[in-house]
Amino acid sequence: MKTIIERPVLAIIFFVIIIVFGIYSFKNLPIETVPDPEGGVPSLSVVYTWPGASPDMMLRRVLIPAEEQLTQIKGIEKIESNAQQNYGTIDVEFSRDTRMNFAEVELRERLNRLQKELPRQVPNPDVRPHIPEEFKQEPLLKIGVYAKDYSIHAIRKIAEKEIVPHLKAIPGIETVDTWGGVDPEIKIQTNMNRLKKFLVNLQEIQLRLSQHFYTKHSLSFTRNSGEITLSLTENPDKIEDIQNIVIHSLGEKKVYLKEVADVFLGYERLTNERRYQGEPYVQVEMFKEPAYSHLELANKVKAKLQYLSNKLHDPIEFVIQSDDSRRLERQLFKLGKIAFLILIIIFVILLVIIRDIKSSLLIFSSVFFSVFATLTAIYLFDISLNLLTLSGLALGFGLFVDNAVVVFDSILRFRERGHGNKESAVEGAKAVILPVLASTFTTIIVFFSFALLFKDRLRVYYLPLAYIIAISLVSSIAVSFVLIPSLSARIKLKLKNRKNKELFKKGRFFPFLLRYPIVIILPIIVLLISSHTTFKEEVSFGRFFGWFNQQQVTVWLRFPSGAEFEDIKQAIIKFEKVAVDKPYPKEVNTSIGPRWAYMVITFPPKIEASAYPLQLKQELVGLATNLAGVGVGVAGFDQEPYYYNPDTGSHLPYDVRLSSYNLEKLMEYSNEVKRTLLRHKRIKEAEIQTDFKWYWAGKTKYYAFRVNRDKLKRYQLSPAYLNYIIQTMLREGSGQARLKYEDKEMSVEIKASDVEDLELADILSKYHYTLDGTPFRLLDVVDVEFSVQKGGITRENQEYKAMVQWDYLGSAKIAQRFHDTLYERLQVPPGFKKSLEQFRFRMTEEEEGQLYYAMGLSFLLIILLLGMLYESFFQPFIIAVSIPLALIGVWIAFVVMDYSFDSTAHIGIILLMGIVVNNSIILIDNINRHLRQTNKLIESIVIGTKERIRPIFMTSMTTILGMLPLVIFREGTSASQSDIWSSLALCTVGGLTTSALLIPFVLPIFYYLFYKLQKFLLGTRAQPAVEADTPIQTQET
Repeated sequence: MKTIIERPVLAIIFFVIIIVFGIYSFKNLPIETVPDPEGGVPSLSVVYTWPGASPDMMLRRVLIPAEEQLTQIKGIEKIESNAQQNYGTIDVEFSRDTRMNFAEVELRERLNRLQKELPRQVPNPDVRPHIPEEFKQEPLLKIGVYAKDYSIHAIRKIAEKEIVPHLKAIPGIETVDTWGGVDPEIKIQTNMNRLKKFLVNLQEIQLRLSQHFYTKHSLSFTRNSGEITLSLTENPDKIEDIQNIVIHSLGEKKVYLKEVADVFLGYERLTNERRYQGEPYVQVEMFKEPAYSHLELANKVKAKLQYLSNKLHDPIEFVIQSDDSRRLERQLFKLGKIAFLILIIIFVILLVIIRDIKSSLLIFSSVFFSVFATLTAIYLFDISLNLLTLSGLALGFGLFVDNAVVVFDSILRFRERGHGNKESAVEGAKAVILPVLASTFTTIIVFFSFALLFKDRLRVYYLPLAYIIAISLVSSIAVSFVLIPSLSARIKLKLKNRKNKELFKKGRFFPFLLRYPIVIILPIIVLLISSHTTFKEEVSFGRFFGWFNQQQVTVWLRFPSGAEFEDIKQAIIKFEKVAVDKPYPKEVNTSIGPRWAYMVITFPPKIEASAYPLQLKQELVGLATNLAGVGVGVAGFDQEPYYYNPDTGSHLPYDVRLSSYNLEKLMEYSNEVKRTLLRHKRIKEAEIQTDFKWYWAGKTKYYAFRVNRDKLKRYQLSPAYLNYIIQTMLREGSGQARLKYEDKEMSVEIKASDVEDLELADILSKYHYTLDGTPFRLLDVVDVEFSVQKGGITRENQEYKAMVQWDYLGSAKIAQRFHDTLYERLQVPPGFKKSLEQFRFRMTEEEEGQLYYAMGLSFLLIILLLGMLYESFFQPFIIAVSIPLALIGVWIAFVVMDYSFDSTAHIGIILLMGIVVNNSIILIDNINRHLRQTNKLIESIVIGTKERIRPIFMTSMTTILGMLPLVIFREGTSASQSDIWSSLALCTVGGLTTSALLIPFVLPIFYYLFYKLQKFLLGTRAQPAVEADTPIQTQET
């Protein structure tokens, strides 16, 4: 300490280095909207396809064998599979210490070995990184590409050839996805009569096509100690080359493809469409790599789009429909304004209390040096810098000042006692090392629970926040003990002659409280209980924090299996037209896909605050009520949403989730629960769902043809011939083939156009002929089984899952009470499990458990640290009394401000536990000092408390008023809408306010009571942790 003070050049160079490194680090740190999850959630997704397979077939024949292979891989924590019609997915989550490169290689090897045992129609699976829904990143930019007098297909061609390659070439752009329009396709169209005439089926056409044309046919051999690979290709030069393929021969006559089918160049079937303001467009989505800055990369993309717009010269128009960097820019600008306001408030508070401009600037400068030091550490340790961690840095401004205030106040007291400048700087700083370290490390130590207990979302989002606050507090210690002593020794401070003023008249107030503690304790207990009761009744719980989203009106449609794309499109266009025709500004984005359509309407701020959105929503609800046989939903603006599901007539809002290793028994028990529910007089509808991924999907009908072998023998039919007939009649198109044509690989559609018009009765009753001419029908040789299944099948860690859903005729409050009671009383059989639905925006039971365990562990760590510092079993609990006093303020603040107590509020409680004990440490430390000097208990409590009221209020005010702007400038208006920093700051503001007001009255009482208790139990008194001549480390009043 003395060396630093006596060598000012060294101190100056030290802080210049901090400034330079801090600026460099900030300029080179990529700023994200939210933390990057890729390093936090190691997981892979395996996707299998099997055209025509039902969910049950996909599960039994593909997914279960694949799961059995995957369970043998080390490091897997969770396997979740979902079987759908035509495809199935397996999501595999690994432990965090798993080396993913080796795990992925082993996974692929096991699946490759399994491939031989799977049905031949199942191709090799697609293995890709899997990011859980709650961690999925928004695209950096979504660009709409338009062109007048151009078809959507032509626009897509321009986008793929002229736009996408340039965007992919920008460093930092990870992927570029194109939506809307379709690619060119070679079409081979025939009908059943032509196929029958030439005794050909679709599979035979596909086989001949693949034999005649191929893109790769490699031959490898070794020669001269080296391996030589020959690749042979045969591709059509023109459509006539395809038309002249020989399919087979009828006697001596060759049958050419052009006789069996029409071959021409067309476009793929349209299965999805994006629309903006009522017009179709091609959408280009760009995703960034984690190491690159949002703002810088977005500017590069926009500059490239301007270059392309000038280069193309065609009537190409780019419309930025979604810009994640703009949202980040707005949030950063808002956070910057709030941070600037916080700094002004802190400086004004310092100036008002200290009344010395030089001293105020000296203390105030510690904030900037602490921030620069923190930014340097963030850069060196590669910690994510995002809105969450930046808000943590802004929250720490008041805490940075606290340490500087304590050090400066101690130095000032030594100056006022007549010590020299350098001596005061040295001795004053030394005098407060223990209290400053104690108060700082009690704040930091609570973050150890984050690293020990948090998993998945909590770890990804909040562990970097803990790092930031911990690093910034450590930085503030270094700055406070270097900057304040070295500069205060060289500036002239405004000194005052301090006089002891009695705060309590004739010393009777505190003696009275100490003799009759019930006067204070009883009202505090009443306040504690009443505030908590009101808090539990008035505040909503369970939300996982979400960034404020612009309010919007949404419409979704879901169609039954077999719905035509054009019908889906026309249905959503009716809703779209209502919105587009409104005269006021708005943006209408529509997405259409197989069996679904989705429309989002957003408004500028002025329109959003008017009655127009609600009027539009009601008009859309009226249109939705006229739809029949279609699932429809209209929601938005915090009003009651409208839902309709054709399976049940309504949306079923309540459910209980069950799981078991036996699917049959699970369904039996689920049906038993369903029957029990339907016996209730207020429940008229109940359903069972086994698909947890697409549970909105409607029921799907399945017809199974089971061959009767006895009947097959009677007609002397072979299974292969029967399969040929069924394939010809049932399959509208053959599996997709691909050919290289005109320097581009194209898909080939082989289709019998009239198959789709056949009804099941026509297929079964149509006559066919055996090889000897005997007529027969499919009905004569197969048995038809009919089944209905709602959606797919979901498994988690080899357990089947089912969901029993119902609707309750009554108020939402009574319905929720019934739901909670049913869940608590539901006794599941052995081997079964029950759970509640978990939404992305809500915390899971596991996450809530982690937060509560973290609170308990943080409290224990604080007690242990204080016990070590004070060498006492009792004094840590006296200091910890400040925590329930702070909770009173938290509960009142959340009720008054109408905030949702979300995941970040729980983090705020943990942070508050570490902060609020600082005032108690200052107070107890001073009472201990006086008790050592005088050995008079009541006098020591009175004088020690009086001397510490001003420092307590001073440090509390800088923190409270410094965080107040984060609470006041709230972007949302409802309980579920607020910025990430709002609930975090509200916990601190509310908790510190009540603790600062109550600690001077409550803690002395508990000190007195614990002192008497310790003396009674041990026959000794409390031993203070500081020496008798240790000076007070904060300002006296």
